[in-house]
Order: sequence, then structure tokens, then C-alpha cells
Amino acid sequence: MSAKNVLTNFEIIDTEEKAYWLGFLYADGSVGSKEDKIELGLAEKDLKHIEKFRDFMNITNKISYRESTRSYRISFRSSKCKQDLINKGCIPKKSLILEFPNEKQVPNNLIKHFIRGYFDGDGSIAKNKNKVRATIISTEDFCWGIKNYLDSININSKIYHCKSQYVIEII
Repeated sequence: MSAKNVLTNFEIIDTEEKAYWLGFLYADGSVGSKEDKIELGLAEKDLKHIEKFRDFMNITNKISYRESTRSYRISFRSSKCKQDLINKGCIPKKSLILEFPNEKQVPNNLIKHFIRGYFDGDGSIAKNKNKVRATIISTEDFCWGIKNYLDSININSKIYHCKSQYVIEII
């Protein structure tokens, strides 16, 4: 797929699958700040997930392996897709400034699928003694967005600050 291709997957978030992959890219994707490059890199155990993303995007780009990090990576160029992602809040250099999407970016009826995608990228589940704990690491704004959603469906959660990040924990 060349830079001239127009990829419209994220122009309108109107399916569960689009919402999921947008959430996943919020967590683990990279949008170029100077070039029209979108990239997804994951641990070698997650190769199948990169293949699923490639299929969703309907691209044929090669998935490359990096021995030094034991990870797989796929990238492609599309000015349209880059701009659509930015419009949906998936911005370059997002780690410390990421904001939870508004309803124009991700409709309320699809937000749970967006959160599912984000959780697959930056969430974890742990069991201590008899207690199961689900956590997501992100910015303060993003964690509050998730907490507000969880509150609206009567799921208890709390947010705490840990080093330079915020963590939302489902309790």
C-alpha cells in the first residue's frame, strides 16, 4: 500500500470493530508527527493481533520482526488515515497528553468497544489472593473518561497516580 492510498477506516467510527481498533491504536499505535506514517508494534507473542489489524485495514504491507526487541511491527503511510486518527484524538506523541474521546469522536453506543481496544493495549488483569484486579494505565484525563463511563454502568473504580502515569483500577 503506497502513500497515495486513501484509507477511510477511521473517518467515521460507526462499528464495534472500528471503535475497537481506534482504542487499540490509542494504546499501542503511533501516528507520525512529521510524516504520514501510522505504525503498530507488539511483542512477538502478539503477531496474530498485528495480522488482524492488517486485515482490518485491508493493507498488504509486510510485518517486520525486530530481533533486538523481540517484537513485530507494521507500518503504512496515508495522509487521510493520519488526519482521521488525529481528528478522533489519536495524536502524535500522545503518551503524556492523551485525552478521552468525546461523543463526536466515538459515539456513546460504541465507547465500550473503544475501551475494550484500549484495554487490550494498555490494560492488565491480576489476581492477588482471592481478589481479581483490572487496571488501565494512561493520562489523568483518559482515566477519568473511563471512570465516568464505568460509573454510568454501575461499575466501581478508583484512580490513583503512580510515578508519571495514572492508573484506573476496577474494584
